[in-house]
Amino acid sequence: LSIMCFAGCDRESPVVTGIDSILELDCGTKLNLEEYLSENAKITDVTDEGTIEYKLSELEHTVSCNIKDVYNTETGEFNTEKFGEYEIELVVKDKSHNKTKIPFTVQLNPLQIKSNIEEVVEIDCGTKFNAIEFFSNNIQITNLAGDKDYKLDDFDYTIEADESIYTYQTGKVDTGKWGEHKFTLV
Repeated sequence: LSIMCFAGCDRESPVVTGIDSILELDCGTKLNLEEYLSENAKITDVTDEGTIEYKLSELEHTVSCNIKDVYNTETGEFNTEKFGEYEIELVVKDKSHNKTKIPFTVQLNPLQIKSNIEEVVEIDCGTKFNAIEFFSNNIQITNLAGDKDYKLDDFDYTIEADESIYTYQTGKVDTGKWGEHKFTLV
């Protein structure tokens, strides 16, 4: 049995560099994994025509995650809301169908949340009160190391309350109605 290779025969898998073995982020940090890979992956392919450099978008590739529903393959969005380590595999195929697999980990670090909010907050009827400002001023969010501060607005959240006294778009609370009103930050 003899194997013949003609001009243009490429048997070398592409070489992918520029991807860290661990991509470490704080929970809640926006991450489009496809954009990250496109910006950082350096791909070279040695062929009999010489060394060719490619952008990720120029080659067939797939990205997979060991946890379902964390990575959206259509948009590239990665859900960073739950801390932990996620095993990712990038598979790049060159034009001669040689494949390279690049495993790496997305590590999401938990956030520390400190609240100065008491269970019951008493205010006088008619006092100006804004729930968004109140929660923003009384909740401190830092990364696990404590060296980076976040604002409540850095995250998707809602404040649940009786709509007859609370305007969710502005955060304004109608304090003209006497009684107890429950507010929940989600």
